[in-house]
Amino acid sequence: MNHPGTCATPPKTGGEFNFEFREFCFTFDVQYVIILLSNCITKYQHNKMAKYGTIRELQAKASHLIAKTENGEPLIITTHGKPVAVLTSVSPDEADSVARFMERMISYQAFKKLQKEAKERFPKGVSQKEINSIIKKARVEK
Repeated sequence: MNHPGTCATPPKTGGEFNFEFREFCFTFDVQYVIILLSNCITKYQHNKMAKYGTIRELQAKASHLIAKTENGEPLIITTHGKPVAVLTSVSPDEADSVARFMERMISYQAFKKLQKEAKERFPKGVSQKEINSIIKKARVEK
């Protein structure tokens, strides 16, 4: 079993992929899984490199680029050389699950960013007891 927030090793020959993420646990029966964590993309697909396309190409040849994903290989869309989206094919049965999974990953990224920023701004040397006292005082004042 993996620790929360980590993922299992991808299968060597396709099949089921298990992913544990805090309170969420997902099992996908697909050839590949794209996991967005900490502003990076981790892609498992039998040691294949991801393919890239630009936003300009997407605007000009959307149908062609979508067709390229139908073989199971996602396409990372870039603008000014930076990844901004991932285009991938899904079956009708998977679409809602994959969309919810991606929403959760994006929410988790935002949460981790806020958590990191709060930790960086937190004054050093303040004890948990002092924090609780400040919170209690603020609640009473409301």
